[in-house]
Amino acid sequence: MFIPENRKEEIAMSPSSSAYEFLKKEFCEAFATVFEQTAGEPYLLKSSEPTAPAEQDDDLSYVLEFKGSIIGTMVVHVDSRSAAVLAARLIGGPVEDDSTSLPEHEDAVSEIVGQTAGVVANSIRTRFGAAEIQVARRSAAADASPFAITLQPAVGTDPVSIRLLPDQHLLDSILRELSSSSASSTSAQLSSSPETAASSEQQNLRLVMDVELDLTLRFGQRILPLSEVADLTTGSVIELDRIVDEPVELLLGDRVIARGDVVIVDGNYGLRITELASIDQSALLSA
Repeated sequence: MFIPENRKEEIAMSPSSSAYEFLKKEFCEAFATVFEQTAGEPYLLKSSEPTAPAEQDDDLSYVLEFKGSIIGTMVVHVDSRSAAVLAARLIGGPVEDDSTSLPEHEDAVSEIVGQTAGVVANSIRTRFGAAEIQVARRSAAADASPFAITLQPAVGTDPVSIRLLPDQHLLDSILRELSSSSASSTSAQLSSSPETAASSEQQNLRLVMDVELDLTLRFGQRILPLSEVADLTTGSVIELDRIVDEPVELLLGDRVIARGDVVIVDGNYGLRITELASIDQSALLSA
């Protein structure tokens, strides 16, 4: 689809640009997080200027349906060559010379897109409230947007093209949440003195003191590439990054709040705390 020059200027200057910036930032950061966790190495993306989307029938295409505080859909296109590059970096091996999508390529890209959507949903949930993103494969090209955001590797020379095509409903929903969040932040800054803010924080903390929280005891962790995870069988041994004499960690969400020694209490595992992390009240509320 061709977009006249004057129409491109209208798009670039429209209020939706902040929604596009939000999507680019969230998707790029989530993709980098997922890739580093699954492949064991960083792989950062950067975005190019929005352009008219090209119709490509052999793309791997996914529909992301946003529910909760942000509502709408976004189509994610990954062309066949890009799928081969991503699969090679994820599971190892050379990049195929042809552009044919192989089943292992589709499996790897589906895993990346699914996990990336999960990270984006968590980020939206933290910032705006309830959030869920459902991912489904789509066989046909979609015209969800008059133009697309193309993401490219921030480092290296691997040719990768991931295109994001949000619908207008999603952009409008993001804009409403961004505007509401900005207005709330401005109002709070104008109406609250440091003493009032401290008192409000104390009151908020008292309100949640009876809330039950899930604590996790972490003995250690290990990052494995997908290929090694696929090879795991009954009896496999995974070496963690913590030696026997090191203290284990007590986590609230993903935040370490204490360290200590493992003990046995009435036949159950327990933790004798030897070190408390420095956590302020606002950190507890955010966790």
